[in-house]
Amino acid sequence: MTTCDYVKLTILLENSLEYVVSYYGILKAGAVAVPFGTDLKPDTLQPLLAELEAKILISSFRFERLLQATNLNTGLALVLKQPKLFQSSPSVSLFSWDEIMAGENDANPKLTLTETGPASIIYTSGSTGKPKGVMLSHGNIASNTRSICQYLQLTADDIQMVVLPFFYVMGKSLLNSHFAVGGRRCQRGRLNPSVRRQTSKTQDSFNNQIPACPAKKSQRQNRPRQMPGPFEIGISSPVCI
Repeated sequence: MTTCDYVKLTILLENSLEYVVSYYGILKAGAVAVPFGTDLKPDTLQPLLAELEAKILISSFRFERLLQATNLNTGLALVLKQPKLFQSSPSVSLFSWDEIMAGENDANPKLTLTETGPASIIYTSGSTGKPKGVMLSHGNIASNTRSICQYLQLTADDIQMVVLPFFYVMGKSLLNSHFAVGGRRCQRGRLNPSVRRQTSKTQDSFNNQIPACPAKKSQRQNRPRQMPGPFEIGISSPVCI
C-alpha cells in the first residue's frame, strides 16, 4: 500500500485533551494523523485539505469562523467540539465530538501495524513558500521516542511542562516520549511569569520552549482574546508506541 491508500484524518486543535485523544486514536486505528497549525488562513487550509483528500477534520468551536470561510472538500466529515455556528450541509457532514465520546468503544482494535506504514504527515509552516508535507512512519515515531527517552533518561516520575504546540515536531516528540514512560503532566500556556511560577510550583523536570517572535500589529489584533487554560494529563503506566 502507498500513502495515498491510507485514510487521512486531519486535526485542527490547540493543545488540549481532545488533541491527545484524536492523535493517538488515529494512530491506533491505523490511519494517518495530519495535524495543522492553528494559525492557518482559509486560502492555505483549503489547498491542504484538497491535496490530502482528507476524509475527516477534527476541530472545535474556536475555529468555526475559519472553517466557514474555507471552501471545504465535498464529502468531508467534520467533527467539532462544542459546535456553535457550523451546521451540516449537502457537501459537509457535522458530528459532535461529545456525542461521539459518549458512545465510545474502548476495545482494542488489535490491528497489525508495520514499522514502515505511514503514521503521520507533518507540514512545514510555509513561511518561505507553500507548506510542504513530510511523511513519518510508525517506525520513525517509535525510534524518535526511544531515542529521547534514553538520552534524557526519562522515567514515570518526570513531569513535563509543554509550552510548544503539539503540531510542532518538537511538541509532538515531547508528548510521545513522556507518554511512553508513563509521564504525569502536560500543560499548555505561553512562557510568561504565570507559567514560570507554575513550573516552580509543580516542580517540573523538563520545560521546553522556543523564543517568541514579535508579532506584527495586525497579527496581534486578529488573535483570539480567549486563550485555552492549562490542562493536566496523567497516566498510571507507560504507553507502548
